[in-house]
Amino acid sequence: MFASSRWLRIASLVNNILIFCYSVVVVSINSHIINEFSNHGAHIVYQEVIAVATFAIWTFGMTLPLFDRYRGHFAPLSLAFSYLWLTSFIFTTQSWASNKCRFSGPVRGHCSQKKAVMAFSFLTFIFMISGAIIEILLYRSESRLARNGTSTKERVEVIVREETQEVIRTTE
Repeated sequence: MFASSRWLRIASLVNNILIFCYSVVVVSINSHIINEFSNHGAHIVYQEVIAVATFAIWTFGMTLPLFDRYRGHFAPLSLAFSYLWLTSFIFTTQSWASNKCRFSGPVRGHCSQKKAVMAFSFLTFIFMISGAIIEILLYRSESRLARNGTSTKERVEVIVREETQEVIRTTE
């Protein structure tokens, strides 16, 4: 039971790092399109705002699982942002999917950039949903341990003791 909390923290950390990286890709491509071409629409501005907000919040949020006192309080934010990223993905798909890519704005052509934005928007959405699930599981795990009266320091000591006993058993 104690190890599951540790693995949830590791999964949350990896998930948050991936969300951060994917949002950086979307920010970069959208910023390039907005900077180079003056005829950008509202959809690309929406994508840019969501990506920048994700970048800013997850700069701080990706380090939260490293702290002992963190108990998965990022779940509501992950759920809210997953909805925003789903909307962003739908906007990009409606605008640029299929043969529309070559002929639709803000840039004629440049399909590889548009498809990259679509792909990374979808990946960010998927990892936001999985992050929310991980955060909820972490919250439930930590609250269950808190109800049992186990402090964080005691849990770490138990984990270290269990791992030490496993090492001793394997060396014998």
